[in-house]
Amino acid sequence: MLRFSVATIWLWLAGALAALADPAGFVDRLSADMATAAGQSVQATEAVIDGAFDIDAMAFAALPEWARDRADRGYLTAYKTYFASRLVAEYRNSGEGGYRILGTRENGALTLVGTEVTSGARRGVVEFYLRDEGESYRVVNLAIEGILVTAQQQKDFQPVLISGDIPGLTAFLIRGGAE
Repeated sequence: MLRFSVATIWLWLAGALAALADPAGFVDRLSADMATAAGQSVQATEAVIDGAFDIDAMAFAALPEWARDRADRGYLTAYKTYFASRLVAEYRNSGEGGYRILGTRENGALTLVGTEVTSGARRGVVEFYLRDEGESYRVVNLAIEGILVTAQQQKDFQPVLISGDIPGLTAFLIRGGAE
């Protein structure tokens, strides 16, 4: 009986580990976790982000190159909360909907997983940029309708950086992106 139980657990773990290494499965689980967390709070969403995103890499990518060496821990923390708040707001405003995995493809060192997101009559494509971490993945960026989130944020942050540098941008993010 013990041998059967050990064999069953081993087979289950082998399947679970294979699922972790599957990029589409990773995005599927992440999407479910994000939906649950976004329905709860910004803090719950931040916890999911901590476990699945390389949020510091995204925060640096959202800055123009000249500002990256000026970023401090305050900016990185404010960016994560801003990003989580935006995800929660988008989730709460989206209404009924769903998503489906469109497919995966390799792009150099990254694996891209395309999804179709529906909300009411609206449909959109979100692509997850994943870095392989061995038995799992980390999201290093997202593209919404072909536009990288961090590229759009860089454009959105530029006016604040010109007038206030990193401390001004940190304050802007803490205010939720409001001027």
